[in-house]
Amino acid sequence: MKVINLDSYKKQKQVILDGETYSLKGVTVGMYLDDSTIDSLQNGAGDAKVTIRKTIDLLLKISNIPEAVLKEQDFETLGMIMAVAQGVDPSTVNEAMAAGILEKN
Repeated sequence: MKVINLDSYKKQKQVILDGETYSLKGVTVGMYLDDSTIDSLQNGAGDAKVTIRKTIDLLLKISNIPEAVLKEQDFETLGMIMAVAQGVDPSTVNEAMAAGILEKN
């Protein structure tokens, strides 16, 4: 039986913000199942400030991007970072949002 190395399919994601390169892990299945932050983001948390705070909290768990750097970004960039974490190509984020496939954070 041939062994397939699935680790080779896991890609380390990196983003560049203000000239610095940061690592970003994907959102795992366990996070989707266990983390109430993701539930509230997907269900529309209502209050925009709460949604932004929860987005930053999640990104702090899955990246090495400092909180201060995340807070310096505009809303669109923050949404694109989340899209990358979800495995979405950032160049398709605006089209996906327009089609209703990806919710704005």
